[in-house]
Amino acid sequence: MTLLTILVKASHGGQRRAIDEALKTQFEDLDLKIEILGFTANKWVQVSLEGEDEAIATNYIKKTYGTAPFNLDNARTMQTLRGYITKIDNTKQEIYVDVGVLEPQVAPAVLSVAALQTQLVEGKKLPLEKIAELYGLAEGLPIAVWVNWEKSSEGELSAELSAEQAAKFASWRRSLMDRLII
Repeated sequence: MTLLTILVKASHGGQRRAIDEALKTQFEDLDLKIEILGFTANKWVQVSLEGEDEAIATNYIKKTYGTAPFNLDNARTMQTLRGYITKIDNTKQEIYVDVGVLEPQVAPAVLSVAALQTQLVEGKKLPLEKIAELYGLAEGLPIAVWVNWEKSSEGELSAELSAEQAAKFASWRRSLMDRLII
């Protein structure tokens, strides 16, 4: 049996049923029993996989949805982490991203306004509130970050946008199209 914490959050029963249905539909032709076990404290979905095709399903889930590192030791093996914005702190001029690190304690990735100014607005000294408005940064937005392990502490991970995420935001900005993120 394989246990995974996937990079999908669910806040209520309707979302849980939708995730459960989507996973079961994707694997209905495989010899696999898939079950949602529950949620972590931060609402990450935990699933169990069991059966002959367990390895195939595990690889598919890791590629399609991603898996949370769960503990700091697992996270240290990765440079780029995916997660969700949990807080935009205009007082500290920082954005907090839940990347699934829960042990030994919850450790969010922290994007500083200086990093965002460098990556998104060509070094202009715009406040965090304006950058968030320009790029549609809001709580709950999925985002990929690059973690600087040399600057990180046990309680917070020093981060900046991953190269792919910064490029995606730049292409959105150049397209001059409005975005609706649901």
